[in-house]
Amino acid sequence: MDFKKIAILGCVLWTLIFAAKVGASPWIESGDTRLRHHITLLADAGIITVPINTWPLMWSAVIKDVKRGESRKNLSKVEQHSLNYIRDAFTQQTQPSRAALSFSASERPNQLRGFSNVPREEAELSASYEGMQGGTAYKLQATYAGDPSDQDNVRLDGSYAALLIGNWALAAGAIDRWWGPSRQNALVLSNNARPVPGLFLQRNNSHAFDNPLLSWMGPWSLVMFAGQLESDRFVEHAKLLGARFSVRPADWLELGASRTAQWGGEGRPQDFSSFVDVVTGNDNTGDGGITRDNEPSNQLAGIDWRASASFDETSYEFYGDVVGDDNAGVMPSRLIATFGLGTQMPIASTDVRVYLEYTDTQTRRFYKAGQPNYAYEHGTYRSGYRYKDRNIAATIDGDSKSTSLGVEIYTRSDAALQIVLSKLDFNSDGTSKAVGVSRLADRNGEGWQAKINYIENWKNWGFGYGLYYQGGDFELRNMGQDTAGVEFSASLGF
Repeated sequence: MDFKKIAILGCVLWTLIFAAKVGASPWIESGDTRLRHHITLLADAGIITVPINTWPLMWSAVIKDVKRGESRKNLSKVEQHSLNYIRDAFTQQTQPSRAALSFSASERPNQLRGFSNVPREEAELSASYEGMQGGTAYKLQATYAGDPSDQDNVRLDGSYAALLIGNWALAAGAIDRWWGPSRQNALVLSNNARPVPGLFLQRNNSHAFDNPLLSWMGPWSLVMFAGQLESDRFVEHAKLLGARFSVRPADWLELGASRTAQWGGEGRPQDFSSFVDVVTGNDNTGDGGITRDNEPSNQLAGIDWRASASFDETSYEFYGDVVGDDNAGVMPSRLIATFGLGTQMPIASTDVRVYLEYTDTQTRRFYKAGQPNYAYEHGTYRSGYRYKDRNIAATIDGDSKSTSLGVEIYTRSDAALQIVLSKLDFNSDGTSKAVGVSRLADRNGEGWQAKINYIENWKNWGFGYGLYYQGGDFELRNMGQDTAGVEFSASLGF
């Protein structure tokens, strides 16, 4: 089954069927740092009670808490501003119809992408139209990329068609995802690579179980997807499967469990029996009759958490993401990890968020002797955990380390300044098992990168400006040593 063809066909058909019934987005897209900040601030204040670390984030789950929060007494100015910002964004993004034009340009696009939605290519021009009515929603987005690294000039990234069935959204399309609480490196799914086209099912409203045996978990969310990887890889047309379950058992705690698998493809088993082996974790050579010839998948599985505490108008957070590159039965093993600490506080007429985040993508190294060439690599799926040459998860790729200090400043006029300084160590052993793809760094190198981004709105326009500089003895794909780059983006909604 070709999930890519199904996704594109479904998107076109739904768009044609419902073009006369216009509407807009049922979810908050990944990459919107300002909305993420305000949602996180209200979650730390106990106003938003649903899980917030699975992106895209469903609007119905968030806006219900926002409406309830607006009736609270004794809201601080910071909380009231965040409520207003989210309410305004909801009104704009869920209006009966919405069209947009956007343009971005970058001299040497930064290969290190965090959560922020920044340019992937040197030049991109996009037009989109989206609508939502009753139980249907769609978005058709076309992008022309100038001199793209993957040779795909024309793209439908960001397009989807969705049908709301009860409390579930069933959709086909290609949308960015970010799983987990991190800000620079998500270890299972991130927006580092272009979105993989496919089918997905996501819970719409995150209310808790009514069953008293399960209600202790609090509000919960679930998303499952099946995507189609590209043909130009070692195992052509492999599938990407994934699922994530998140719970919010207390206002101060969110827990998540994620699992993905590369499965099937040209010359590989992809029948129901092999799918069962994937689900049960029976997919390693030497286990239950599994050999190199019938090994069904390459899997990642892990857990993440975010704990927070709030005093007056200042909040603190501790978060982590621990992922197994391989499975010992149904349990993850060969671990990689991200850990972070952060705080948010009002200063003058701004909200300031500061965080320190550490990521190590060489298996086991954060707790014992490391094992190179396991994380995001595989002996059968030899192009690794990548799509269009980019890692589907951590932006630093495998066998690398990153320590990032971030400062984010959000003004009452809704502008945002983001500064990140990172100490970096790429491809620690200087080798790679990847075949048919270009790794981020082909050899070992250490150094640092500083990046600054500024975002502002003017009427119906949105503008973004970026600057980065990196120094050291490392050289990343399409970038030289001691490299500087600038970025600009503009969007018009109507």
